[in-house]
Amino acid sequence: MKSITLQKLCLAFALFFVIGQALTPEKELLLHFRSSTVFMPSGLDSCTIGQLTAPDTVKTILSQLGADYVLRGVSEPSFNPADTITISGDDTLRFPDLTALFVIGFSSTSERDSALGELDTILSQVISVQKNSTVGLREYIPDDPEFWRQWPFKNTGDYANWVTNEDIRLTKAWEYSLANRNIEIGVTDCGIDNTHWELNALGKVKYKNQNWAEVTPAAQHGTRVAGIIAAEQNNGTYGDGLGISGVAPLATLYSGKWDTWGPEDEFQAMAADAAKVIRHCSDRGDPVINASWGFPYYYQVLEDACIYAYNNGSLVVTAGETDYQPGPSLDHFRNSVLSVAGLKSNGVPCSYGIPHSNTSVCAPAGESSNPLDLVYTTEWTLDDPPNDNDYVYEGGTSFGAPIVSGVCALLKDLNPLVEPCGIWHGCSNFPQEISQHHLQAQDGILTLVMDA
Repeated sequence: MKSITLQKLCLAFALFFVIGQALTPEKELLLHFRSSTVFMPSGLDSCTIGQLTAPDTVKTILSQLGADYVLRGVSEPSFNPADTITISGDDTLRFPDLTALFVIGFSSTSERDSALGELDTILSQVISVQKNSTVGLREYIPDDPEFWRQWPFKNTGDYANWVTNEDIRLTKAWEYSLANRNIEIGVTDCGIDNTHWELNALGKVKYKNQNWAEVTPAAQHGTRVAGIIAAEQNNGTYGDGLGISGVAPLATLYSGKWDTWGPEDEFQAMAADAAKVIRHCSDRGDPVINASWGFPYYYQVLEDACIYAYNNGSLVVTAGETDYQPGPSLDHFRNSVLSVAGLKSNGVPCSYGIPHSNTSVCAPAGESSNPLDLVYTTEWTLDDPPNDNDYVYEGGTSFGAPIVSGVCALLKDLNPLVEPCGIWHGCSNFPQEISQHHLQAQDGILTLVMDA
């Protein structure tokens, strides 16, 4: 039986109660601790950091980060780990422990924002941390100078064939999560250029060995995928007017580089190598594995690898079947992968990859003779200093899949205990028409889409 933590509904439920007692939401964080680690004094709904019953390291670090006060997240919460809801098939929703949900207040918004990127990486007792909010979803707009080009994240309708709000509502989801360095996304591809200034932060890209770290022109495709997932955010000043953001800018990437690349007569060897890399990423504990590729033929070794990963706690996100790559590709392994079809900047399905019965979700992928209608991302380059050659416009389900992988990382950040089936459900809305399975990051976080 599969198990899904009901994070979406309970987060919305918790926010409703938190809002009623919040003092200054713009200076507050929502911290979800692991069960039985942090307690508020009995009978109190608020207290100081010193009054908490918690490990000394927790109180010390909160104080060092400038935390002023603590509020109970949910009034008189109760928790029974046996409480579940059965949904379709044998999937079961289980409720998170909201007795361990608290509001932490800071003296300023800047202190709150600084603490946001620190708490979940330095405190093992923290399950998730995100900004507190008021009713309705606000937006978090990064200061990367070329963010305006990234219509899949924020479609303003101002250019080319763009249609306002035909995007994944990412700026609203960012109010709750930017992922964190503990979340590693496996990128099964041809390598990643970790010298790119959007990807060269300490520990941003990891490799199995030096061979996998070798940067060659073949790393072009993998570098483009990597930028969509996790390009650094708010670092535009380094590039003198350049700079974009990844979907999950604080996530870590693991370059699962294939050793075998070649023509059609080597497809079987390539499939075996790809399967080996998928298993390797899963064994590392990567909760999300991006596979922006496919084969025109069925290979049992690939299906076995995807099933292995799924049962091992990893969700493979794959580029859906296209006119360029027809046949039984990875997206036909319906029960073990999340398959992505493409959308244009006006919200219409791309002609090269029409959604079909094996499609899990549709995501922006771009299609047009106008570059502005394509997906803007990082490019393999050895140029220094940073310049326009560090970026490129691309189109195809290969570049819709990493958008979904990034959203999966945000969901994993909000609830590290969520299993592959829970991430899968969080990214899919299940409307009657498959072509309407449009990815919305905020919908994976809250139960209802709330337009500001």
